[in-house]
Amino acid sequence: MASLPGIHAEDWKIFTRDLKHSSFNPAESVISKSTVAGLEPLWSSSVRAPLAAAVSLADGTLYFGSWDGNFYAMNSADGTVLWQQFVGLVPEPAGGGCFPVIGVTSQAAIVADRVYVGGGDSSVYAFDRATGTLLWRQQIADPSTGTYLWSSIMVYNNALYIGVASLADCPLTRGALVRIDLNNPDPPQIKYLVPEGQQGAGIWSTPAIDSDTNTVFVTTGTGEQDAPGGVWGGTMLSLDATTLDIKNYFFLPTNSTSEDIEWGSSPTLFSGANGVPLVGATGKDGVIYALRRDDLTPVWQTTLAVECISPEDGCGSISTPAFDGQRLYVGAGVADPDSEAGGSLYCLEPGSGAVVWRTLLDRTVLAPVAVANGLVFASTTEGLEIHDANSGGTLWTDRQYGALYSQPVVSDGVVYATYVRGDVIAWHIGDPPSRSTQTRAPRPSLPGSGH
Repeated sequence: MASLPGIHAEDWKIFTRDLKHSSFNPAESVISKSTVAGLEPLWSSSVRAPLAAAVSLADGTLYFGSWDGNFYAMNSADGTVLWQQFVGLVPEPAGGGCFPVIGVTSQAAIVADRVYVGGGDSSVYAFDRATGTLLWRQQIADPSTGTYLWSSIMVYNNALYIGVASLADCPLTRGALVRIDLNNPDPPQIKYLVPEGQQGAGIWSTPAIDSDTNTVFVTTGTGEQDAPGGVWGGTMLSLDATTLDIKNYFFLPTNSTSEDIEWGSSPTLFSGANGVPLVGATGKDGVIYALRRDDLTPVWQTTLAVECISPEDGCGSISTPAFDGQRLYVGAGVADPDSEAGGSLYCLEPGSGAVVWRTLLDRTVLAPVAVANGLVFASTTEGLEIHDANSGGTLWTDRQYGALYSQPVVSDGVVYATYVRGDVIAWHIGDPPSRSTQTRAPRPSLPGSGH
């Protein structure tokens, strides 16, 4: 049976590393508070196209896609491309250019000898990991209608899970959660989140899965909220992982189609006071909400930033929280709109949402942060940063390569980062970094900011 194997020190096989979206690597020991100042590039490779997906890593190979529609397998030791395949672009919009034509944002999932990725053409692709041979392609939505797979693939109980959303709400499309049985991928199992003929409730985040209760948790985007009518815009949903039947729901209190306020991040599963199972996510309203997993009743909420339509401008939050077993860590915009800061990084108590520390940043954090060995690794729209997990103090920054929209992946003393301008960089502990006169490239705009 194909299933997600146990995670080893060298593995980062799926989005945020595990089904619960912890973004935590407990095995990392090389990069530490005492060594982090020595981080420098082990190698750098450019694919000459914007990157918004993090790498997935297994057995010394990195897998990732780019916005020109190409999907790569790359040697993690030296950055050599082992193979590449084209996995589609969104079609040119019929009504003019409300968004650019782009390819892959979905992060790949690795299972045994296969790798799966959501393509720019709203299809899921299965490749042989070693050779890049296409094994199958499953169309799950019609990209000509404006659909796009912002969501990454999760793997559980011999099935793939991925959300369907619109590219930039122009036009708005019909959102759905898709389950693909790996024993029988055709046809896929699709749970639409608005009735036929309606639009909205797209899942542009990534599902989280509680294997103990066979439950999938998702957050939805733009749309109205009407439980009797089966309209699930701006909603946290729990669904049966086998049937995709809805178990419980929680409406985002600030949901607004006119102001484009909706959920921002993927759900994260964690434990609160006395080990109570909770699920948390951030919203474009700038608030992180924590709910009981069993019935989605609210437990606490904490305001991180002012609300807005475009989080890359330093407001709201679309950063998926990380959990190291003790505390939550999450990026956001700023709580004070008059602040000179561009973003912030928080550490929160999981049982109450109380702020342990907050660090103001030059730029905002859009991607999930990663946690390992007492360090918090944050991708910002200015560069990669590393902070002390106990105090929030800044320990290391990269200001050479520009913005990141994807999570840094930390494994065996190396940080793998995919930069918007197309660079893939493996950072490792070397000599203290020297000054660089390298010019930073302009930052491409984020098509998903208008969700």
